[in-house]
Amino acid sequence: MKKVFVLILAACLFGTTALAQSASLPLDEENEFASFDEDVVEYEIWEGMPYRQIKKIYDFHDWQKADNDPYSPWGAGICSFVIPGLGQMINGEFGIGLAYMGGILLSEFSTIVFASLAVATAGDDFSTAFAIGSLASLITAGVLDVCSIFGAYRMAARKNLLFQDLHSSDVSFTPGITMIPNGDGRSFTPGLSLRVNF
Repeated sequence: MKKVFVLILAACLFGTTALAQSASLPLDEENEFASFDEDVVEYEIWEGMPYRQIKKIYDFHDWQKADNDPYSPWGAGICSFVIPGLGQMINGEFGIGLAYMGGILLSEFSTIVFASLAVATAGDDFSTAFAIGSLASLITAGVLDVCSIFGAYRMAARKNLLFQDLHSSDVSFTPGITMIPNGDGRSFTPGLSLRVNF
């Protein structure tokens, strides 16, 4: 009896986590490359880059709010709090969002099934197993919900970093007057320097 319960519990936990992870697999592995030059890794970035690759390049901790950011990390997190997976969909990753929604629905459905079986078999040996299965499914749903919230925040922050890199055009010119020493070391010739930061 305990073996059956353990198998049911393992199937619920494995099924929901595998469903959530399968949606984040790369869609196109041909574009996953990096050119190695000595110890420096340079990644090619482009519009519409798969999130799996964005995740490898950008750390969400590096994100700082800019005026032209197209994604709102806090908004995506709040949307995923209300409806798990919605934040991922708002960020343009529909597959990951659907995986979270499917995992939550599967966990909630299994919670209801296990709870109703526990009530129906009250007093039997199966009743405790079904009650524990219901609790495990509920915990799985909670974990997936929290993962969805934090995942949506991180996704929006990383996508904002990509957007900032693709659309950064902050060029500033700094003129300056430079005194260049002559060969005799006593007099200077004025010159003009220009520094470009981009």
